[in-house]
Amino acid sequence: LCLGSVAALSQHVQQQQQPQLQLQHQGGVRTVLGRYISPETYTLPRVWGELLQGGGGTASYAEMLAGVQAHNAQHAWSKRGIAVTPVRFDCSPAAVPAAVSVYADGSVLVTHGGIEMGQGLSTKVKQAAVAALSQLLPEEQRPLPLSLVRLAASSSEVVPGGGPSWSSTASEGNCQAVMNAAAKVVARMAPHAQVGKDGLATWQATLAAICTDVGFAPNAAMLSAYGWFDGSTGSGSAKQSVRYSTFGAALSEVELDVLTGERRVLRSSIMYDCGYSLNPGIDLGQVSLHRRFDGSAMPLRVALSCGHFCGC
Repeated sequence: LCLGSVAALSQHVQQQQQPQLQLQHQGGVRTVLGRYISPETYTLPRVWGELLQGGGGTASYAEMLAGVQAHNAQHAWSKRGIAVTPVRFDCSPAAVPAAVSVYADGSVLVTHGGIEMGQGLSTKVKQAAVAALSQLLPEEQRPLPLSLVRLAASSSEVVPGGGPSWSSTASEGNCQAVMNAAAKVVARMAPHAQVGKDGLATWQATLAAICTDVGFAPNAAMLSAYGWFDGSTGSGSAKQSVRYSTFGAALSEVELDVLTGERRVLRSSIMYDCGYSLNPGIDLGQVSLHRRFDGSAMPLRVALSCGHFCGC
C-alpha cells in the first residue's frame, strides 16, 4: 500500500458525509427490472433512517463517523472507514404440498416437502400445524400443546413434488401448505366437537367422539388430509402470485493496518424488515448467523481477494 493511497484514503474519510437514500418513495418505486413496489411495502426509507439514527446501545452514523475521523487524524498507519449499504431481496414462494394426519391418541403427524437446514423450518411447521388445528378449540383454550405434533421425514412417496427449499421462502410456503391441510381436518372434526376443561381435554374428547371403537369400528370422520400452497394469494379474478420484497441495511466500521495489511471489522449494525415473523426468536438468530458468515465473511473475503483495499 503506497503512501499516496493512504493519504487519499484518509482524505476521503475526512470529507465523508452522512449518506442519503436517493430513491423517492412517494407513490412507490420501480426497480431497474420493472418491478413495482407499493408505498406501504417499501420500508427501506424507515429502515435506513432508523439505522443511521442509532439507539438502543448502538451508535449513530454521525457518532461513528466522528470517531473514525478522529482516529484517522491521530494515527498515520492505522486507518478506519465506515459505510452503510441497503439491500432489497425478492421473495416468491414456490408451490409446495403437505400432509397432516391426526390419530386417536391425539397425536399429529405432519409431512412436508421442505428441507430443514438450520433455518428453523421444522419448528415453524409444527407451530403452523398447531395454530391451524387449534381453531377447533374455543378461543380461550388455544393453542394445543406443541408436543402433540411430530414431523415425518420428507418423502416424495408421501408428498410428491415437494418443491425447492430456497430463497428464504421454504418456511413460508410449507407452513401455508400445512395450515391448508390442517384446516381440512378441522372442518371434518368440527361437527363432532366436544368441550373439555382445557384445550387438551377438548381435543381428546372430540377425538373420542370420532374414534369410538379404535381398531373395530370406522372413524366418524377422515382425519388425514393433503394441503397445497400454489404460490398465490386471493381467488378468482383477484388471484395473483405471491411476490414481494424485503428490505434491510447495514452500517459497518472497519480498520486497516497499512503496514501489515491486517484488516478488522470493528462493528456492524444490521436492521432488517422481515415483515410478520413466523418465529422472531429463530429469525433473529438467522440474521445474526448470516451477519457472521454469509453477510460479512464471504463478501469481505471477496473484496480483499480482489484488491479493493489496495488503492490501485
